[in-house]
Amino acid sequence: MLAPMIRTARRTAPRHFRLGLVPALALNLAVVLGSACSTAHHSVASTPRAAFTAIVVMPTLGDGAVLQREDAIDVWGTAPANLDLVVEASWLDAPVPTRSDADGHFEADVPTGPAGGPHRLVVRPARSTTDVAAHAVEDLWLGEVWIASGQSNMEWSVAAARWNGLDQAGYARAVANCADEQLRFFQVPNRTSLEPEQVCTGTWVAVAPETVEGLSAVGLHFARRLRAELDVPIGIVQADWGGTVAEAWTSAEALRAFGGFDADLAKIAEETADPGSQGVALATRQDRWWRGIDASDRGLRERWFARDVDTSDWRAVEAPGDPDGGFDGCMWLRRDVEIPESWAGRDLMLHLGPVDDMDVVWLDGEEVAATKVWNRWNEPRHYRVPREAVRAGKVSVTVLCVDTGGGAGMHGRADEMYLHPVNASSERVELAGPWSYRRGASMGDLGTFPTSNWFGPNTPTALFNGMIAPLERTRVRGAIWYQGESNASRPEQYARLFPAMIEDWRGRFRAADDGLAFPFYYVQIAPFGRGDDGGSWAQLRMAQTAVMPGARGVPERFHRAALAHTGMVVTTDVGNPTDIHPKRKLAVGERLANWALADTYAESLSASDARQARWRALPHRSPEPAGFERAGTALTVTFERTDAANELVTVDGAAPDGFEIAGPDGVFHAASAELVERLAASGGQAVRLTSPAVSEPVSVRFAWASDAMPNLRTRGGLSLGPFVGRADG
Repeated sequence: MLAPMIRTARRTAPRHFRLGLVPALALNLAVVLGSACSTAHHSVASTPRAAFTAIVVMPTLGDGAVLQREDAIDVWGTAPANLDLVVEASWLDAPVPTRSDADGHFEADVPTGPAGGPHRLVVRPARSTTDVAAHAVEDLWLGEVWIASGQSNMEWSVAAARWNGLDQAGYARAVANCADEQLRFFQVPNRTSLEPEQVCTGTWVAVAPETVEGLSAVGLHFARRLRAELDVPIGIVQADWGGTVAEAWTSAEALRAFGGFDADLAKIAEETADPGSQGVALATRQDRWWRGIDASDRGLRERWFARDVDTSDWRAVEAPGDPDGGFDGCMWLRRDVEIPESWAGRDLMLHLGPVDDMDVVWLDGEEVAATKVWNRWNEPRHYRVPREAVRAGKVSVTVLCVDTGGGAGMHGRADEMYLHPVNASSERVELAGPWSYRRGASMGDLGTFPTSNWFGPNTPTALFNGMIAPLERTRVRGAIWYQGESNASRPEQYARLFPAMIEDWRGRFRAADDGLAFPFYYVQIAPFGRGDDGGSWAQLRMAQTAVMPGARGVPERFHRAALAHTGMVVTTDVGNPTDIHPKRKLAVGERLANWALADTYAESLSASDARQARWRALPHRSPEPAGFERAGTALTVTFERTDAANELVTVDGAAPDGFEIAGPDGVFHAASAELVERLAASGGQAVRLTSPAVSEPVSVRFAWASDAMPNLRTRGGLSLGPFVGRADG
């Protein structure tokens, strides 16, 4: 067993729901949470507070949750006002008393024990004389809980990554064999908010063939690695949003102290104080646009999705593929399939691959799924079809693709398009091949789809308020993070902003007297071809490097945060220069887990525990240059070598590539590189660089291109990230 990591729970004043639009709660948690997480914001004072008449615990502590072991968790929720309560848990020797306040809010600090489960927790009235029913939470497990956050490469699903870029057969096997009752996810819905929310909706799910495809691939591989090493339940709280900036994930207090975002913060404050004063919310405008399709599109008016539609004048097309190159608007696609008798009355999974841009799907005339969110053009669709909509025999699958510009239609691979019963992916009806197609309304008829607003997912504080603030009372071990592409044009600012965000989170998820850091491990942005970007992506990667203690090879002007218990995964060996979302997520997740094992979990063990030395020796931190030396026409970059795993080699046996050197004029030229051993007294290794165009080398840079994938590795399998340096001697 790992040594106990018991901490004092954060004690804060009880927090209250923002009731917003709710005139009466009617004891319905869905109504409470729908209001609390709404992106529409109204003054609390404008609506009278309704009385709570039942005991309700918040969703992050719902059925199936993984709770941080050997800790003290915050059990909180609502109940009738001024009611004495007790919290009972199957791992406790005695109940924990608490009491709801005059507004009906309660909280209790409940200690947790060693890893294990399943457990049960009950919040009930302290006296049996009341008729208020107890609230029970079932199937709880005590283990390790981590937040997984960032932008699209963290959000990228198991299905989109094909597990780890596997072929169809390999992927099917991986999904079929993935079930783990003690590995669970809580996916936070994508929400923006003007103010910090207290509650978010969601449910905990165990990893299984019917759930795994929609989970974060990086988060899954991280969790599976921890499960294998720690042998305890693992919970991942997934809160991510593609294409977003770091300032959106940072609180107003932290940004105010940071500076540079005052205008945005002032506008948010004005909108909060006077709702609607700063313009109509983007979500409202998008909802109006979708409602307008009903009147503008002939297909919807004439019900082209109905079971008995005559498609004799529809055009034949092949899917996947763009059905009508150059047309932007409503594209109707339809195909008849044969549903086996054995499938009738069973839940199905409908896979369409990526759809550009948005879509609505009908099965035999019944709407079963939709993606009405813009910028999901490259995300595979995985829709669950309820059993009530499934009958045997010939049925129609109708897809309305709404393309706002550029390419269109179902544009993935043929093996991404199929239908199968839940938990039976080997029983398939293929959907690739011939479809029927007909044009609907054009974008000229529909009008421009609203895609931006002054307030949205990239507004400072918007995602912190909507997705991170609701988690503050959830006890977690630490966080993993994959983000940076959207800040790549501002690398110098990011070198200060990113650590400011980390410190902001640490202050909220850890009390000052905890005595332990909040570990934060992150991924350096992956290689992707952007032409000549002036080195902005390489510099963003170095800004990420600068967060770690002892960072080297970083531009002098960059802030070096040197935050303890941070660690970065380099991905220059597992990227794809033509795909900003590389599919090889396995190494990324496992390297993040190696950081956690080496830096967090090894620290909790005694020196006599053999796992401590083994975990600390896991490959996790990529080498950085130790120094730069010039001798004549050569410039040498030196590296420390602490053990055999750190020895530098080239993966292809060729000379190292990716190096450039410059003379006093500052003009860089490609360099010839040679790996050399240093003198025994100095230790380590070096790369000796020369170029016929540079007679007096002064400066060096490595992996400067946005899509650089150099061949230099450690024997432990780690690649090197970009760095710069200067040798004036």
